[in-house]
Amino acid sequence: MGVKCVNWKPQESFAGLVVAAANLIREKGLEKLKSKGIQLSHGRIGVLSSLMISKKSQAQLCQELGQKAPSMMEMLQRLQKDKLIKKIDHETDKRVKLWFLTKKGEKYILMTQETFKNEGRKLDRFFKKSKISDKQLEELKSFLKNFIELYQ
Repeated sequence: MGVKCVNWKPQESFAGLVVAAANLIREKGLEKLKSKGIQLSHGRIGVLSSLMISKKSQAQLCQELGQKAPSMMEMLQRLQKDKLIKKIDHETDKRVKLWFLTKKGEKYILMTQETFKNEGRKLDRFFKKSKISDKQLEELKSFLKNFIELYQ
């Protein structure tokens, strides 16, 4: 018999509402990307964003993104098939392959970042229209940053 939690209602809790808002922004962003012909999962966006910073091995990507090796390899192979990433031999350890963005992959992740930035701006405009003061907004941002740091 499972445990029932009858007292917690996500739609009435601050945490539940933060999660719902974040999910909504993510889903709207993914819809916008899809309308531009770009279909990327959250995981694939993470890989492309990480590779935008530097070339990485599969093991480095797994550690950074919290993925298991088989799932990561499947994702890397799909990204490679879509011509968004390529792999090369490590300069000193030929057993290790390094993954990097292609020009197409770089274009996709830049478009993705711009799309999510624009979706985030909608939330900023909402706060401005809601007459939330700059001080209150800074306090909320500080609170959320601390919350994120606590749970990372």
